[in-house]
Amino acid sequence: MYETTWDVVGADYTPDDSHLLVYVNADARTELVMLNAQTLQPVALPRVPAGDITGVDFSEDGKRLGVLRRVQPIPVVVVDRRTRRRGPGNWCRR
Repeated sequence: MYETTWDVVGADYTPDDSHLLVYVNADARTELVMLNAQTLQPVALPRVPAGDITGVDFSEDGKRLGVLRRVQPIPVVVVDRRTRRRGPGNWCRR
């Protein structure tokens, strides 16, 4: 069980079910917490730039995490779980 002093508003497993991404409403802003799905121990994620998070999705292989924020000029941030790099990204398939 995952416990926090704030409200948990949702959670999703990675495509391979190895990790659980928890969405926490922390003082009117959404924070992301990645947990190992078996141990429920936190797994470090790169810091997501400030902004109201309105959507999150994993790539099909689970290596990247797309974060949609209510902020301009770059509302989408792509986080690579393995390299821990983050930045603006193209989430569309070509």
